[in-house]
Amino acid sequence: MPIIFKRKLCGEIRDENVLSFLQHPSLAVVKGAGLVMRAVIEEGDGEVAARMQNLALAEGALPCHLLTALFIQGTDGRVLTHRQLSRHLVGLWVTGHPTAMDLLKRIMVKSINLLVPELLFNFSAHCI
Repeated sequence: MPIIFKRKLCGEIRDENVLSFLQHPSLAVVKGAGLVMRAVIEEGDGEVAARMQNLALAEGALPCHLLTALFIQGTDGRVLTHRQLSRHLVGLWVTGHPTAMDLLKRIMVKSINLLVPELLFNFSAHCI
């Protein structure tokens, strides 16, 4: 595909549109938008990747996909694909982005602090 055509095609896709599709109720739409987002970040220049990372933070896509990546349940192939895509997107959005990494650290520390006392209580109850 010629570079001029790629630039024209990518220029007409607005960043906000891609992120709104990532919140769509249809898993097929989410998968398609996720694949577009992944291609833009992985194959685009650093400026485009940074813009997408900032937009994912600003629009709240990072916490939503982190929730999906960690806690979605099911054995259906579509659900597993959605979980894998969310994991990949979270990795892309966090890699090389200090603000996103800081947010991830704050979320994970809070979650672990909430779970550890409950896990210790359950473990001690089973040992007695």
